[in-house]
Amino acid sequence: MKKYLGLALVLLGGAIMITGMGLALTPLIDLYRNNLEHPLDEPATPESQTKSRMLRGVYVGAAGAPLMIAGSIMLKITMIQRLRGTRSPRKDQ
Repeated sequence: MKKYLGLALVLLGGAIMITGMGLALTPLIDLYRNNLEHPLDEPATPESQTKSRMLRGVYVGAAGAPLMIAGSIMLKITMIQRLRGTRSPRKDQ
């Protein structure tokens, strides 16, 4: 049970972190794309607004970090228990 819960937490946390990374990099990519297409024009969104838009993505990605850490700890505990052979106590008959 711990193995599946740990794996689910790692995958969910990783997905949230990748989404946050995408949200954080999109405004930066848009800023550079606009500057390359129209080098002498004013940018559609000023650089000061780009910073706040990027921080929103960072906050989303940071929300996935605790889930990923908890899931990886659970998976490591499961692996250690499996290596020790103390996965579940059984009665020998």
